[in-house]
Amino acid sequence: MLAVNHEFNGKWNDDTIFSGGIDLSLFSLLRKKTADFIEHIIISNLILGMTVFLCVVILSELSVSE
Repeated sequence: MLAVNHEFNGKWNDDTIFSGGIDLSLFSLLRKKTADFIEHIIISNLILGMTVFLCVVILSELSVSE
């Protein structure tokens, strides 16, 4: 759950919103969480394995096709 910024005080302030306040924006938070997930060694190896497997499948299809 995302907490409401203490600077908000129930009113809209364009300067605070534009500067990003003190917390990460939702998009920045999603980017950070995604980067952290992809950097796990198991996920990184899984992505590499799937890429190699796809290359093998594509090359075998090209070699079999007439």
